Amino acid sequence: MRSDTVRLFIKRYYIGLAIEASTAGLFAFWLGEVVSQVFGVDQSAIGGLWAAISAVIIIEIQERNTFTAAWIRFLSTFVAVLLTGAIVSGLGYHLWSLFLCLVASVIGCAAIGCRNGFKPAPIAVLVVFAVASIQPDLNIWWNCLGRFSESVMGIAISLVIVVIFHPFRAWLARVKEI
Repeated sequence: MRSDTVRLFIKRYYIGLAIEASTAGLFAFWLGEVVSQVFGVDQSAIGGLWAAISAVIIIEIQERNTFTAAWIRFLSTFVAVLLTGAIVSGLGYHLWSLFLCLVASVIGCAAIGCRNGFKPAPIAVLVVFAVASIQPDLNIWWNCLGRFSESVMGIAISLVIVVIFHPFRAWLARVKEI
């Protein structure tokens, strides 16, 4: 009975999810900084932050929803950086090109059937523009590839953490709420 009480406490207060998200965020932040330095970003903490956001935001209460969120995050980030790279290559960094990139990223996601990408895609665009505002001499395609790499790394770290925690989640699922 005592084991069920502990399990119920852990489940009710999302302690397992807190540990999963925190572990994923920590590793993603650290590796994101490393990747950001490889791509030549002066403020590598932005890369760490972007990777950590990507890692934490996809972890869901239900494991299957985590995998769905990871796929949506991957697709929407890919569409966003691809369209941003193309638009900025032709038009440069301006507020109106930012607006065009934001709109195009949402439309691009909808066009490939990733309708839930309407939130993560514009966020990816904004991160590309934020890095460009800090380091305007960074090539747009290198910038986009860096942000995509950081996001994919965060996604991968989260998926690994969720798989590692699967037995723990199964153990928690066996307890009944009172």
